[in-house]
Amino acid sequence: MMRQGADIIDMGSESTAPGNASISAEEEWERLQDILPTLLEKKMPISLDTKKASIAEKFFALGGTILNDVSGLQEDQEEKIALLKKYPQTNLICMFSRNLSTLPDFLEGEEAKIWDEILPFFQEKIALFASHGIAKKRLIIDPGMGGFISKNPAVSFEILKNLSQLQVFGLPILVGTSRKSFLRAVSDPVNPQNRLIASVVSSLLAAQNGAHILRVHDVQETKEAWETWRKMQ
Repeated sequence: MMRQGADIIDMGSESTAPGNASISAEEEWERLQDILPTLLEKKMPISLDTKKASIAEKFFALGGTILNDVSGLQEDQEEKIALLKKYPQTNLICMFSRNLSTLPDFLEGEEAKIWDEILPFFQEKIALFASHGIAKKRLIIDPGMGGFISKNPAVSFEILKNLSQLQVFGLPILVGTSRKSFLRAVSDPVNPQNRLIASVVSSLLAAQNGAHILRVHDVQETKEAWETWRKMQ
């Protein structure tokens, strides 16, 4: 990924895909403890994908600076806020997600209703930062995609189409469409690894509609598409 031109490496040792079983903090750190220092020594920016504050603290103590929290501060909120205050040079990627086991899913034609949840969610996080004296600019927002928000692919396409709505917050926007479940509507419905073209195209569309950071699996292919678009611009 570094050779192919990645600007940040996003790492996580616990699958955060909806429905996957969680692992203990001990096992999560055991999987990370050797590779993280090695990558950090290379001066490569690392974002750590974890929901656990105890893992984030170990990462920050090693010199890591970007926490990618797919729980959107809905888990270990107080502890994570305390860590952000303790380590003022760090940033938080805050992802929006919905609990599909308790919330009704969106039916066809209801896709736009997702904004009634996403926009207040990020307003609340910005207010939380302000209430603790944490600079707003340390927040990176991620609207979530695929199974994190809906089993209906149209909802993710709605976010992609109207991503510019998030620009109202004046914050960096991260989008991760790569291999996500909603792409089954236009590509391989079973094997995520066979969604290369849909992943690259959707990532490029996200960039065109306001995304500042793209989280991808296929770095070289996405980078080529990005650079081609930039040359046209």
